[in-house]
Amino acid sequence: MKRYAGAVAAALTAVLAGSLAVRAKPEGRAESLRAVRTLTLASGPERNVSVYSGEIRARFETPMAFRVPGRIAQRHADVGSAVRKGQLLATLDAADYQLSVQSLGAQVASAEAEGRFQASELARGAELLKKGFISQTEYDRRRNVHDQAKAKLDQARALLSQTRNQSEYTSLRALADGTVTSVEAEAGQVIAAGQTVMRVARLEEKEAILHVPENRLGDLRGADALRVSLWAEPGRTYRGRLREISPGVDPVTRTYVAKVAILDPDPAVRIGMTSSVAIETRAREGAQRVVPLTALVARDGRTFVWRVDAASRTVDLAPVTVGAYSGNGIAVTAGLAEGDMIVTAGVHKLFPHQKVAILEDEAR
Repeated sequence: MKRYAGAVAAALTAVLAGSLAVRAKPEGRAESLRAVRTLTLASGPERNVSVYSGEIRARFETPMAFRVPGRIAQRHADVGSAVRKGQLLATLDAADYQLSVQSLGAQVASAEAEGRFQASELARGAELLKKGFISQTEYDRRRNVHDQAKAKLDQARALLSQTRNQSEYTSLRALADGTVTSVEAEAGQVIAAGQTVMRVARLEEKEAILHVPENRLGDLRGADALRVSLWAEPGRTYRGRLREISPGVDPVTRTYVAKVAILDPDPAVRIGMTSSVAIETRAREGAQRVVPLTALVARDGRTFVWRVDAASRTVDLAPVTVGAYSGNGIAVTAGLAEGDMIVTAGVHKLFPHQKVAILEDEAR
């Protein structure tokens, strides 16, 4: 019996010791490692970079149209076709114009014959006037008829030249090297003069089109540098120059259309590609620091960030004062100093004095 009581007492002692060990465990919570991403606020002048997505377009995109009406007989280019200057793009049915050329050619021949006859009549009248066989009035009449015949000949020749031009206008040719970006008429369609048949983008100048919020126009206008990169060619960047900002704002998105000329494009820059435009500006001395929104923690109506002690790799809450939003970040006006390391991901699973494992440390 005594041996049984001793065993029970030993078991109770072991359970009590385990319970005490469990109760003492919270002090060891700081030893558990939580993986976090961090950001180090670098010292020295800061360089702000804002990136906007855009689209590569040609600066000049020409609507191609026939100068005369008619029915399209054939189209010789499709969307995406590369064309050369003078290349045939489309043709109209030119039968009626050719018949008009033939008709006016016959009128010119008739007017030329009439002109030659009246010229001989005028010369004969001059001889008769010298000999006194006709009066001055009769000679003046013959000269007037001759002048009328000459005017009719000039008129017929002008009409023939105009009709020949119209006949040539039934062939639509490219004005410069470029790429067909759209086709707006098909073979068999009857079109009016000046109606767009296709659009050709000229290749000598290319630009990136982007939409900029109204509160960031100042950064765009005062940028130290503009860098254009391609989604399809991530390793290449091109120098850019702000060429134009639209005077009107989109009523829905409240953004302005900006056009950034690409100064040194190569064949890799093709029309229609997705681009990114980086706007680089140098921050003023004493400028507010921008931290990611994911770094903020709200508790008891106040805003904090988790500041990392570089030596011990532990975190503590640091109260901060925030300012204006900037894209996916927010300006911190007080509470942080240069060189501070803060947590930018995983902030809602931390507690004071907890040790952390740093996944990424990026200076800003």
